[in-house]
Amino acid sequence: MPAAVIHTFGCGRLAQVTGAADRLAAPDGEDPMPTPRFLTLDDVAEILNVSWSQAYALVRRKELIAIQIGGRGQWRVEVDELERFIQQKYAEARAGTVPPPEADGPADVTADSTGASPTA
Repeated sequence: MPAAVIHTFGCGRLAQVTGAADRLAAPDGEDPMPTPRFLTLDDVAEILNVSWSQAYALVRRKELIAIQIGGRGQWRVEVDELERFIQQKYAEARAGTVPPPEADGPADVTADSTGASPTA
């Protein structure tokens, strides 16, 4: 089965599935339409099938690297960065190294149950 890429750029549009051959040449022989370099958080949320808030939380936690354009919360994610994020998540799932969700702050792993630090 040939590999397919699903492009879901833009809200409210149906996903367009294209194979590798479709990306090599357009039906009329012209160059294919270039893929945009940046995605909005709406685009990222749609691609990952999560809410905008969940996509924003990935950016806030720096799991997904994004840049802010202007001062009104206009976030952009590079297509290559989103692909890196997805591949990293697959690698973590294969290795069984998915980190547990963090609490409000890092846990103090040096203290024992009494709160005293262990001595050597």
